[in-house]
Amino acid sequence: MHIIWRGQFRFQILVSPIKGEQVKLTIDPPKLEVNAGESPFLIEGPGEYEIKDIFIQGIASFYPNTIYTIDAEEMRLCHLGDFNQKELTPEQLDKMGDIDILLVPAGASKIVSQIEPRIVIPTGEGISKFLKAMGRKTIAPQPKILIKKKDLPKEETKVIVLKP
Repeated sequence: MHIIWRGQFRFQILVSPIKGEQVKLTIDPPKLEVNAGESPFLIEGPGEYEIKDIFIQGIASFYPNTIYTIDAEEMRLCHLGDFNQKELTPEQLDKMGDIDILLVPAGASKIVSQIEPRIVIPTGEGISKFLKAMGRKTIAPQPKILIKKKDLPKEETKVIVLKP
């Protein structure tokens, strides 16, 4: 799974659900677009979707935002969008399930302890404050990352900073 930050809360995610095939997911809250070779499929809110062995769930959150979970390559990614609440509800947490990779607004660092992801990637503005809240001084930004299930940390949550 390749993850590329396009600025603010926008991401491009490239997954290979079937060997030799690549599917591009573009998250531009509140929309998620799936391009699997044919016409793009646009998701704009809550619901469950399956496209080319990729399972996507839109969880009702707050207008106009939707929390998206994406199951691909035996990993679960969660994009919180421009989430501006202090914490998630028990219902939201239950629907999200166990998260491997969390894309979280930098201002929502307290939510990381609720979700306990294996990898967290802060988005938006205020990343230095996010790092401080997470007990990290600085982390060199990367242009993109490639993550495989075998590379997920086993114990502590790893913080990765991307540059747009």
